[in-house]
Amino acid sequence: MGIRRFIAIATWHAPSPLRIEAVTVRELRELMREAENGAVVSVEPSWTWVA
Repeated sequence: MGIRRFIAIATWHAPSPLRIEAVTVRELRELMREAENGAVVSVEPSWTWVA
């Protein structure tokens, strides 16, 4: 049995690429809005940032 994940990658200019991952579309939308407002916190120092 697999796991479904929804992923968004920001296209606006940022110091490093921004990647958001969620379990549901609703959660992904909320996280994308938070990212647009600058509320996303880096979990890893690499290019992947997850909210």
